[in-house]
Amino acid sequence: MIYRNFLPLLLICFGVFSNVGCQNLFRSTYGTVSREEVPVLEVPQAKLLPDVDASTNDPVWQQAVVVPELPMVASKYTKDLATSATELRLLWAPEALFIRFVCEDDVLVVPYMGRDNKHQNGDIVEVLFDPARQQREWFEVQVTPLNQILDLSYQVTGDAKWYADGVMSDESIQLQRKVNLGWDCDGLRTSAHIQDDATWVVEMAIPASVLYEADDYNGQLQPGLVLHANFIRYERWGRPIAGKKARGYMVPMQWAPTVYGKPNLSPHLMGELHLVE
Repeated sequence: MIYRNFLPLLLICFGVFSNVGCQNLFRSTYGTVSREEVPVLEVPQAKLLPDVDASTNDPVWQQAVVVPELPMVASKYTKDLATSATELRLLWAPEALFIRFVCEDDVLVVPYMGRDNKHQNGDIVEVLFDPARQQREWFEVQVTPLNQILDLSYQVTGDAKWYADGVMSDESIQLQRKVNLGWDCDGLRTSAHIQDDATWVVEMAIPASVLYEADDYNGQLQPGLVLHANFIRYERWGRPIAGKKARGYMVPMQWAPTVYGKPNLSPHLMGELHLVE
């Protein structure tokens, strides 16, 4: 497996660290965002808890619901690119949601080390979740193949406007969105392991206390709860161009579809996780 420790020259609309980022690639009118077509998944309760060590031989993950492949988000930047396979597995227990990504990739791009660094400029997996399910405050956790973490929160103040395709409007990004890079996901457990020359694995346990919010919620997950979340893998793909340095392209693969590069600005489009026994 090859490691490329570089900062790609082309950073495409991944506006975690900017208030505006790029202009929306697909313009749309303001409107009510429909949730009729968001994906829904029944997640089983774990009879035994995973070790969260990203190992190859933890039999507990055989209990999990499996999403065999995360589809690539279509755009003019990805239309000629081949995606690498990404498998997602999910389990829950009263204390946490357990997540396992298995990612195929023979070239890893990990340009940064350290908590809350600019890990989105390399290969990552990402979880977005909206505990109150009201699109007013949602959270993001990224993990790299080397188990480096970025966690942050988004908050909407005032009456934000949304495009009909689910993306927050440029005006609201400037005036009504707050990004808190100081937020830490207390109790988060993660692990990462590069299994061979073409596969890397990330496991997470996101604590129940941050996943769900309701007046009668006691801090523990239980059958019947519905969580709003999205699961994303970003492959940073670079190619040499004659006479120029390598250019980096972000290839997103997502469970719940959004406009390219905008899942963190599309909380209405998070999918539903139905917790079952």
